[in-house]
Amino acid sequence: MVVVIDDLATEVHEWDAIKSAFPTEGADGRIIVTTRIQSMATRCSSNGGCVHQMQALDMTDSKTLFLKEVFGDTCTSCTPDFETGLKRILKKCEGWPVALLDIAHLVKRSHGTPTGADCRNICAELGSHLDCHQTRDLARTRQVIVDSFRFNISKKDDERLRTCLLYASIYQKFDRTKWKSLLRRLSAEGNSITPTQFEELLAKGENSVARDQIEELFNRCIIHRRDIRQNSRVKSYQIGPVLLEFMICKQACRNFITLIENGQRQPYCGKKDSAVRQLYLSGKTARAVEEDRLSSIRSLTISDHDGEELVDFEKCKMLRVLDVENCKKVEDTDLQKICKLLYLNYLNLRGTNVKTLPSKAAKLHYLQILDMRETSANIELPMEVLILGQLVHLFGRFKLPPELSKVGTGHTLVKLLERESKLKTFAGFVLDGCNGFQHIMSAITTLRKVKFWSRSTQGNKLVQCLVPSLQKRFTEDSALDSLSIDFGNDSIDFLDSLQGPCALESIKLHGKLTRLPDFFLKGGFLVRELQLSKTGLSCEDLSDLQQLDLLLYLKLDEDSLVFVDGTFTFQSDGFKSLKGLCFETPKLPKIEVMEGAMPVLESLQLFSQNIQGLDVSAVKCLHHLKEVTLRSSIDAQTMRFWEDEAKKHKNRPTIVVAQSQNT
Repeated sequence: MVVVIDDLATEVHEWDAIKSAFPTEGADGRIIVTTRIQSMATRCSSNGGCVHQMQALDMTDSKTLFLKEVFGDTCTSCTPDFETGLKRILKKCEGWPVALLDIAHLVKRSHGTPTGADCRNICAELGSHLDCHQTRDLARTRQVIVDSFRFNISKKDDERLRTCLLYASIYQKFDRTKWKSLLRRLSAEGNSITPTQFEELLAKGENSVARDQIEELFNRCIIHRRDIRQNSRVKSYQIGPVLLEFMICKQACRNFITLIENGQRQPYCGKKDSAVRQLYLSGKTARAVEEDRLSSIRSLTISDHDGEELVDFEKCKMLRVLDVENCKKVEDTDLQKICKLLYLNYLNLRGTNVKTLPSKAAKLHYLQILDMRETSANIELPMEVLILGQLVHLFGRFKLPPELSKVGTGHTLVKLLERESKLKTFAGFVLDGCNGFQHIMSAITTLRKVKFWSRSTQGNKLVQCLVPSLQKRFTEDSALDSLSIDFGNDSIDFLDSLQGPCALESIKLHGKLTRLPDFFLKGGFLVRELQLSKTGLSCEDLSDLQQLDLLLYLKLDEDSLVFVDGTFTFQSDGFKSLKGLCFETPKLPKIEVMEGAMPVLESLQLFSQNIQGLDVSAVKCLHHLKEVTLRSSIDAQTMRFWEDEAKKHKNRPTIVVAQSQNT
């Protein structure tokens, strides 16, 4: 007997009532349940069942389905003109059958024989078609989307969740899909949470209201997880293109945002004379709003800008949020103007052409988040910025204020740092001798995440400074949450002098080791995420990590011959809690997986050109595997082997193709 329950989307207790109607003994049969809610799938499979992720149609099957619906059963090909438009539709639908069929019906209703222009026009106006309830266009697709928004929560929380999704969608539209970055942006915008909850977000980081809201979106499969890390946390996310178009249109029509591309205000962007609060610009020109209306803007995002003209930042006097990531036209002269925007609380200069951080940035008293990553290397950090009373997250590659290296522990400057700084994230700064490192670690008691670099051998003096400073933030109540150390090709053996127990949650190390530090393998190693890069250790040395029973995520980025030519054996009792494993190597070493090894592993990432070292059949020993990520450059035959093996696995893990992984 086979019973199929389709699209179960009720409360969990209702599933329990349904389940109780079936006999538990003396019956031979199977129950198949489909649902869009992850927690429901987990509950339904709790008694020995399996969760299978439904796969989308591939491009070939998508094309066949679409052409059959438009032209009939006999159609096997189309004109080159239609093919160009069809490619856009197939890319937009990503193998979603309901959307493919609905759009095919829309194309078929075109006057005369459908053309490539018909396909392109529908793609360009897809959001408007989805949002138009007066017509039957895309009715089934719209219904699926509407059903996804029926949250069984309070009206207040429902509105917060919708707002959260609005931000996630426009954020993805501008190629920003990092999980933590979205959380920080949400907190800075302050629209989806109350002031009290906003403070909670800053105080608790990810364990907050905003995180709970986004987790519910993941649970309902509205946002898809990408790059799963330790404890099933997500590094990045993705919204399907069809839903994304719908959400962008919804935002614009409600005046939630104003979207201007290549100097043209999008046709669905509400009333042209309405006040502009959140402005998103992309394309060749950023000067697309009358200067007398810039004063009303609260949030400004510029993306893909390659023209000459920029917004006159000085006119945006009420601006709270400024995001100009990867805009190469933003330079030091622009930053001088930006520093006059006294109400800024979020400033993203990542990937711009800014080379200095002026001391007048100290005027930004409300600034909470400053991101200067991927700008000029080693920007000097003014002391005035370091002690900004609201600054919580600081990203970049900074040189510490030189005055810090000249004073002792009891100096007024250090006491000022201790009293004023509220930094939780400092990622990061470059070591040049001690240069105030000890004051950063001891005086800023709020620090939870620290990253620092050193690119030249600096001898015992640096080690004598590093070890005691790190030791203070290593254990018990004063421990950091995350520590990242990058010494390039230099030795980091000084870590062997640190004493456990280690209470950090995450450690990332880049540098040469002669052996694993002692505190790794002694009792009290509480680290959940560990990333090791270019250590030069052998497979045998690194195999000792299997003793770490609490470790949830491990990444090994190694290129030495002693590693790639070795054998890594995963023992039957090794890595008892590991959920994510990543190799990033030119060639995988020979990998042996014993039965019982990594009993709860869910994600396996192999960023190697040559992965022959791992027999594909070994995945059958990984009983909880959900996802395997391979490099896009893997040859087609190897890819087919992995896809075939995934189909044999009881979980049918998803095979994901990616370029590489950023730490």
